[in-house]
Amino acid sequence: MISILDELGADEYISGPAAQSYIEVEKFKESGKTLYWYEFAHPVYPQLFGEFIPYLSVIDLMFTVGEASRDLIRKSNETALRRA
Repeated sequence: MISILDELGADEYISGPAAQSYIEVEKFKESGKTLYWYEFAHPVYPQLFGEFIPYLSVIDLMFTVGEASRDLIRKSNETALRRA
């Protein structure tokens, strides 16, 4: 992974939490690259029928919340990114 980042000229990498079992954090530190773990926090929003059902299509969010969808996703994920 670090060689790919070097090739792209990148100095940061964002990964999901499942990769914590195999990504070697020390290699990132040694290379001067910053590694972040991103843990998605599903936004809760009013749905039309019954109790809230998470992990539906973003289309459900967009049709229910409209233009506020992007802001809702961003706000619910403000703390989702943490440095390794």
